[in-house]
Amino acid sequence: MAEIEPIEGASGEAGQAGSVPTEAVAPTPAPVVPTGLPGARAGRPRGLARWGVALAVLAIVVGAVSAGAVFLAAGSTATSKVAGWLPADTLVYAELRADFPGDQKANLGSFLSTFPGFKDQAALDAKIDQALDRLLDKSDVSWSRDIKPWLAGEVGLAVTSAALGSMDAATLGGLAGGASAAAVAPKDGLVVIVATTDAAKAEAWLAARPMLSGTKKTSDYAGTTLTTVATRTGTIAYTTRDTLLFFGLEGAVKAALDTNGKSTIADSASFRDARKTATGDYLGYFYLDVAPILEKSLAASSAAGATPSSCITDLFTGAPAWLAGVGRVESDALAVSASAPLGTGATATKTAPSGLAKHLPASTIAVAGQREGGKALVALYAALKKQLACTAGSEQSMAQVEGVLGVLGGIDGLVGWAGDTGLAVTLDGTTWGGGLVAVADDQAAAGRLAEQLGSFLALAGAQAGSGLKVGSQTYGDGKISTLEIPMGTGAATLPFDRIVLGLTYQRGVFVLGTLDFVKAVVDTQAAASLASAPRYTAAIARAGGAGVSEVWLDAAALRTGIEALLPANARATYLADVQPYLAPFDVIVMVGHGGDPETIRLLLTVK
Repeated sequence: MAEIEPIEGASGEAGQAGSVPTEAVAPTPAPVVPTGLPGARAGRPRGLARWGVALAVLAIVVGAVSAGAVFLAAGSTATSKVAGWLPADTLVYAELRADFPGDQKANLGSFLSTFPGFKDQAALDAKIDQALDRLLDKSDVSWSRDIKPWLAGEVGLAVTSAALGSMDAATLGGLAGGASAAAVAPKDGLVVIVATTDAAKAEAWLAARPMLSGTKKTSDYAGTTLTTVATRTGTIAYTTRDTLLFFGLEGAVKAALDTNGKSTIADSASFRDARKTATGDYLGYFYLDVAPILEKSLAASSAAGATPSSCITDLFTGAPAWLAGVGRVESDALAVSASAPLGTGATATKTAPSGLAKHLPASTIAVAGQREGGKALVALYAALKKQLACTAGSEQSMAQVEGVLGVLGGIDGLVGWAGDTGLAVTLDGTTWGGGLVAVADDQAAAGRLAEQLGSFLALAGAQAGSGLKVGSQTYGDGKISTLEIPMGTGAATLPFDRIVLGLTYQRGVFVLGTLDFVKAVVDTQAAASLASAPRYTAAIARAGGAGVSEVWLDAAALRTGIEALLPANARATYLADVQPYLAPFDVIVMVGHGGDPETIRLLLTVK
């Protein structure tokens, strides 16, 4: 069977499509009718809050310093050479390994062998080099010529507390006003440390980079010759020590050299506890010291506006002290594990098997579920309400929201009754569907809400125009309220001309979604549900089993379903250039686990 070369293509010319296995070209699919979307036009195909805070902070910090960073390679063990040189006040640390420690190279070879052009494991090194060269071919850098000859493997990026010195009111104002990254980049606090096989060659390559083309000055520092170059984003410095290359903003480079390879960062409780989670061999590790970052960010935010500091602080109550994770390659999967301790006053969500899966049909291809969903939403609403109270002029809007909720029994009446809650997508043959599913902890409250919403729909339907149709039908053990929404003449690009939604509460389960999805949930028996599907159960077990949340996506089924929707004029290009590289992907699964620290495990598997 012919393979598609990842770089040149089978023809040997860059950008040309390689030959495609005959069986990869699927016949023209049947028309697709999305669930609950009847009446397709002829001639067309038919058709975790605490974690969020920590990840948002990580995104803000990394985004703010990215203008000063140089990404040298992609790819730890507990005996990292780089970690010994980290400044003591390191707040963010990312470690990449291009030397593939332990079993990582063998696992990478096995993983890549499922993709066109990588089946020959004897040529794996050459293929990786070829791919990296192609990735960099639009720059002035060649992986095989410029970097590989001196890169030993470890690349560490550290952000220190000095970087937050620029996160004052002016900086935050610049970010809010859309200023460029260069304009708000920190003037200090960023250092990249690279393990080399030839430090002199590495320094010579770095010195020739265009960004360092300014006037250079040299000085003796900590037993090395330190070179500095003044730029508009700060003074950049670089040097070598033994087999390590140091590069970054001057203060941070000096702080790294001052450690003499005996960093006291391990004395930090956060760093020490986070590092314990980095077990085994891996290609990447990251660490975020949340507490000091929040402290500085909150102080700057308070200074930048009229919002009281107490209100800003309340927003982050319960945030974890640190966040850390590792990325590794398994023989048939990319795996990421992340950990974070419980924040002050936070309580662990109960750990249990999914209560949703046994109510979802076997045709489910995606689900995102959360234990104690109602409890989490009530807490989220309380936090948002508290924040709105800090915003001048929000009283009237808040009163209106409270008035609407009051009709439904308040926020507790709307969602407080929900136990396991989630969103799901189904694909039954060529029919798509999806919606919200919640298992009721308080069945009486869930039943009242379903009746109220059904009554509201009927009232709205009696008063609305624009072709809206409201109705109900007996189904299962009860009644399904329906709402038909015409898409109108402006929906010429859609494969359907109307959407039919359904709402019901039966057998302890509340369902809101496309009509056929709602019916499928009502019809589902545990023995024929997603909970009994081998691919789902195997994936969840591999991600750690019972947890506090889960995300499961049948990537193979999703790809097939989307392919059926492709217009004819795009199919040939897709089948030749894209499908062979998507076909190996099988399942994406993530399970969140309670405890202290809380953990998540994410897997992207291939066939």
